[in-house]
Amino acid sequence: MTKQALRVARMFDGERLVDGGVLVLLADGRIADVHRGRAEAPAGWPLREEPDGTLLPGLVDAHAHLCADAGPDALGRLAERPESDLDGVVEASLRTHLAAGVTTVRDLGDRRGAVLRWRGRRVRDDLPTVVASGAPLTSVGGHCWSLGGEVSGVDGVRESVRRRAAARRGPGEGDGQRRGVHPRHRHHPAAVHRPGADRHRDPGP
Repeated sequence: MTKQALRVARMFDGERLVDGGVLVLLADGRIADVHRGRAEAPAGWPLREEPDGTLLPGLVDAHAHLCADAGPDALGRLAERPESDLDGVVEASLRTHLAAGVTTVRDLGDRRGAVLRWRGRRVRDDLPTVVASGAPLTSVGGHCWSLGGEVSGVDGVRESVRRRAAARRGPGEGDGQRRGVHPRHRHHPAAVHRPGADRHRDPGP
């Protein structure tokens, strides 16, 4: 087990600021214990001190496109980017997130499952956790159509969602039991992105 003690001036725990000194013990990169004040680090726990530091939980980016490089027209250029470049772009994006304190990234649209494939290979364990959606579902010729998620009609949307749900369901997943969900509510979470939503309102009969 890898041990590390970190002493900072203050800590924000997600609800309140804890001032006056904090000692945090990390075991294999996870918080094992927290001591307020000037507690001494236990024997065998290497100590890192940040006298003016503030510790806070990792941030979450709830909407990112890791395949895009953040340059001008990044999503537009993504369709032409070589497949061999995508892993490097994803990892560069995640390093940028990590440097800003982001430890979980929600990717809401890659190119033809590229982020899902990168995550599935588990080649890196020193980058933020990725929650990925795959290629975004869109109408034919619609927003981000070139990323590979075009569907047509209600039946097309339903079928595409069924295929994705079946492909990602592992043992014990998708049956609602792991999250204590009532069997009647066994739905898969979804994210909906509607640019210019006022232009897509149901015009009615």
